[in-house]
Amino acid sequence: MDHALVARWRLANQIVSRPDAAGAAGVVGRLAALQAQDLLPSAWSLSQRAGGITRKAVADELDAGRVLRTHVLRPTWHAVAPADLRWLLRASAPRIQRANAAMYVRAGLDDETRAASRRALAAALADGTHRTRAELGTVLADAGIRLDAFGVGMALMDAELSAVVVSGAARGNQQTYALLDERAPAVDGRTREDSLAELARRFMVTRGPATVDDLATWASLPLTDARRAVAAVAGELETFQDDGLTWWHGRSEPPEREDQPRVDLVQAYDELVMSYLRTRDVLTGGVPLFTGSGGAPLHWVLVDGRAAGRWGYRRDARGRPAHLVVRPFRDWTAAERAALHGAVEAFGRFAGTHVAWTDEPA
Repeated sequence: MDHALVARWRLANQIVSRPDAAGAAGVVGRLAALQAQDLLPSAWSLSQRAGGITRKAVADELDAGRVLRTHVLRPTWHAVAPADLRWLLRASAPRIQRANAAMYVRAGLDDETRAASRRALAAALADGTHRTRAELGTVLADAGIRLDAFGVGMALMDAELSAVVVSGAARGNQQTYALLDERAPAVDGRTREDSLAELARRFMVTRGPATVDDLATWASLPLTDARRAVAAVAGELETFQDDGLTWWHGRSEPPEREDQPRVDLVQAYDELVMSYLRTRDVLTGGVPLFTGSGGAPLHWVLVDGRAAGRWGYRRDARGRPAHLVVRPFRDWTAAERAALHGAVEAFGRFAGTHVAWTDEPA
């Protein structure tokens, strides 16, 4: 199978080339989860899939609880829909909690202390007031659980993975936490096996063509669990064989090549990058995932879904993106440069400011 075709297919299935008009909530509702540890870049990923909504529009959906930000799938932040959060936790939290065991020990959080922390956090949030990390650190200290900043962060992650807390409305530039029962009150009846099957279905439909290995890495699953989950929904999917691998996808056709090149500026942790390990070369073409130090651009410039350069941005005195730097891997055609200019303008509209751009040598 031609990797260029697979790249275009993934752009369509991940609703980058075919955006969802239902805002950020529609995006996470389709994708199940979107990695979101860096607020502005992850908001950009949501914007690209939601027809170019602004950074503020994404923030408003987060504040309203239409999109939640929490730890799920892997020990990092993800944006998820309230309706999906509980089954996603059921599918992935046990594995993440086991992976976090050494960090809990380092933080001074044994099983008894973690349980006491969850009780204290739940009590502090029971009145519906959303509280910052610093405020909840004080709550824990007042309950006799004295932790450093790392320990407070780990206690909060444990509470997220235990379905106690989740993101609240922002207070200025600070994230807050709220009770999960407040922000995602609906409880579904899915078993863990049902949850794993839904995870596999959602992944292959929205990330395919992809392999079982890709799913396992993305969702922190043992390969045996990933294989069983895919087998449970195999009747809803299609496959092809290539390069000794079985590639799974939903019942969609690959898009035709467009007359003009498509250029996308995707952030370093975009789902087009992070959804794949075994088959990431479709996008990167073998280029290392991350650059070295020295301020080199971290993000990816894609031409028709494949890496053609790196990009990064510099902020102005108010912290807004002001200057975008592109480091191409090769000479670009005039049509590609025109498409790049359009992509930079789209990023500026998202950020709410004019963004200039320049090339730098590779």
